[in-house]
Amino acid sequence: MRAWGALAAIAALAGGVAAEDEAVTTWEPVGLGGGGAMYAPASSPHDPKLLFVSCDMGGFYRSTDGGASWRMLDFRQTRGSTTCKPVFHPQAPDTVYFKGQISKDRGLTWAPIGEKPPFRDVNLMVLDADGGKTMLLGASQGLFVSTNGGVTWARVFSVEGYVVGAWVDSACVFAATDRGVYRSDDGGKTFSAKNVGLPAKDLRCFAAGRSAAGGKLLLYATLPGLKADDGYRGGVYRSDDLGEFWAPVPGEGLNKGLRKIDEYGEREIAQYTLLGVAANAAETVYVTCRGTGYHPPNHSTVYRSDDAGKTWRFVFNRDQRFRELNVENGWIPFSLTWIWGGFHTINGFAINSAHPDVALWTDTGELLQTTDGGKTWQACYTKRVPGQAKPEPEPGKTPGLWESAGLEVTSTWNYRIDPFDSRHHVICYTDVCIAHSRDGGKSWTNSSKQAGAPWSNTTYDLIFDPAKRDKLWAAMSNVHDIPHWTYIHDEARGKGGVAVSQDGGKSWTKSNAGLPEAPVPALALDPKSPPESRTLYAAVYDHGIYKSTDGGATWLGCSNGIDLKRNPHTWLVRLHEDGTLFCGVTARRVGGRESREFPEPGAVYRSSDGGANWEEITRSQPLYWPNEFAVDPRDSKVLYLAAATVPKRNEGGLYKTVDGGASWARLLKDEDFAGKGGPSYVQGMFVTLDPKDPERVYLGTDSHGLWVSHDAGKSWKQVEGLPFGNIHRVTFDPADHETVYVTTFGGGVWKGKMP
Repeated sequence: MRAWGALAAIAALAGGVAAEDEAVTTWEPVGLGGGGAMYAPASSPHDPKLLFVSCDMGGFYRSTDGGASWRMLDFRQTRGSTTCKPVFHPQAPDTVYFKGQISKDRGLTWAPIGEKPPFRDVNLMVLDADGGKTMLLGASQGLFVSTNGGVTWARVFSVEGYVVGAWVDSACVFAATDRGVYRSDDGGKTFSAKNVGLPAKDLRCFAAGRSAAGGKLLLYATLPGLKADDGYRGGVYRSDDLGEFWAPVPGEGLNKGLRKIDEYGEREIAQYTLLGVAANAAETVYVTCRGTGYHPPNHSTVYRSDDAGKTWRFVFNRDQRFRELNVENGWIPFSLTWIWGGFHTINGFAINSAHPDVALWTDTGELLQTTDGGKTWQACYTKRVPGQAKPEPEPGKTPGLWESAGLEVTSTWNYRIDPFDSRHHVICYTDVCIAHSRDGGKSWTNSSKQAGAPWSNTTYDLIFDPAKRDKLWAAMSNVHDIPHWTYIHDEARGKGGVAVSQDGGKSWTKSNAGLPEAPVPALALDPKSPPESRTLYAAVYDHGIYKSTDGGATWLGCSNGIDLKRNPHTWLVRLHEDGTLFCGVTARRVGGRESREFPEPGAVYRSSDGGANWEEITRSQPLYWPNEFAVDPRDSKVLYLAAATVPKRNEGGLYKTVDGGASWARLLKDEDFAGKGGPSYVQGMFVTLDPKDPERVYLGTDSHGLWVSHDAGKSWKQVEGLPFGNIHRVTFDPADHETVYVTTFGGGVWKGKMP
């Protein structure tokens, strides 16, 4: 995640798989699905097959078939939220509210509520259950109320803290914050605290609904679990008298452990967090638990009660080695580990308020759904290719083949196609390392664990040997996000290196002798070097450029002339056909993760002697956050350089030199991107030239999508239809040049036509 005001608002969002009432787009998602953190799921009470979910990288996704397929909504319409769930009008099935926006077509298109809303960073919206006129909204500034359907809003100053839940109907209004529960008896104008019986102020979640028998309002809240003299204190509380008094639910069946049962327990004391309650049958309530052990009944799970919390049963067990298994898992547990993605870390939970047997669960890699009240759960982020043998329960043994469900939520760096086999495609991933397709990108397998990837988080780059079939080199790391804001600070440390495969990526070994064990974001291969002793170059983050003349078996530093003391963030290396070598040095922030200090600029360096000596070619145009450059294949003096804006320096956009760096022209600047779906400044990140027509230039931005020029940068147009806003690179299919694959920072890979 990035910091610095709007920079902290993670960029990305997009559209995806067509379904039902939507026109087919020219872009389709490609990949495994999932693998990134998902939040704030929601299910429509009018149609339980209408689902929404957000990704922490900004994507906002919609499904109209119960999670079988997903469409990522266009970033120019709206962006996802890690806290705010969509809410549904109680009487108008097509009307949905989200983050202070309204949709009247079931979430396809969005517009702001009101002309000048007085809030920002919305984390919660709740509508009047009786008609939708009264609304409560939680934002960074506090609680707001509207009594006219969102046309106007008033700040509520009597409610303090971060809003975590609310309930509104004609009888009463409740708002809950991390400081407690508040009730209004005058339609939301004034509130008073209602916390008698609650043992702590650190309230985590609040939910309410009316009982099926008699319509009595039941209130629920979760608080931290604590060890007290009389045993367990905290957990789930309930009020039956409009908040006048709270008491812990009887809780028979809940884990009230006060110590870890085994080393894999997530908490010393069982902790209850997220609630789900049926709006008109509030005796049915769910709560998520972070457990004290790995094995049931002490595991991290979901509990359900059908008697208002008197008795509970756990309804979530995903480890296939256990007899209690009731989850039809996706690819992650089979390829990586059972606890990858946060087995203990539940990011989001929701039940359908009108269909309490429908519930959604998210963590840092997966989205799961139950439609039978927790008896069984299904993965909704990926689709297993039919006809395969039953997988082994142990992770990594049988990773299997999977197809995208459209829920692409992961960063991708490069998309590669095997020069010897056009059906062998490879995605270089963040967090899940690498994936292979052997059928032209239709189905995928992640076998990084099985293949022995030496650094299993990120594959930044991958090179196929042009003369030796099945020989590959990969630039791998346990540090992701270079050169984005997250990892350009001086505390970005981690391991990485170069790996080699002799069997098309089925197995990997280190190819690291002589390299510092540090992130390697880029590789270059000299195709003119002998096949038996390839010359390779590696950009090693914080350490400069390294060279191998024996196919990666050994490496030597070759950074003479690169000022590593000034800025060591070497992250890019490119070799031109004429033998000229280029090195990119990106931004350097000092002072830690939250710092906004950029003491020295980055740079682009050039070498004409195979890396023995380097000269800086950006002295005439110093930039504090230079990113990827692209060199015209016809002339190594012509370069395009993407740059991002840093605090107090309006430098973002794209630059070009036609004289080898003696002078630079700024082709695009901040104001050129106004009104195109992002903030007022631009972060130019990646640039790609069409190899068959270098006059065609593509710029990938951090928040404003993909841009294209057909005249060597003289004029530009934002690429329509591509719904994700944070773009990395463009790869051209060698078998069909009009087909391209676009990698992104948090939205997977997109395939489309660029005629």
